[in-house]
Amino acid sequence: ALRFSISGGFPLTVVAADSNPIEPYTVDSVVLHVGERFDVEVSTQDFTEGESFWIAADTLESQLQGYRNGVRAIMRVSSNESMTSEDVLDPSPNIKASST
Repeated sequence: ALRFSISGGFPLTVVAADSNPIEPYTVDSVVLHVGERFDVEVSTQDFTEGESFWIAADTLESQLQGYRNGVRAIMRVSSNESMTSEDVLDPSPNIKASST
């Protein structure tokens, strides 16, 4: 299982589970088990152009036992609908700290 989250206090609004529409609800993270899918909406309207955040997908293994497995990606707030490869080569220096 993986816990999916975005640092910086991004709320995630879950709108579908396994391709089936559901009553939307908002959470700080979503736990995905093998074979599960969630459709999640993320709003950037309260954030500033150019701000960057960590997207994290961490396994649920115990960090107390020394496990720290997962993957990271960077999300940058932009009003530009078509980004070029130059926009994503280097992360901006103001990435918000991961909450995990």
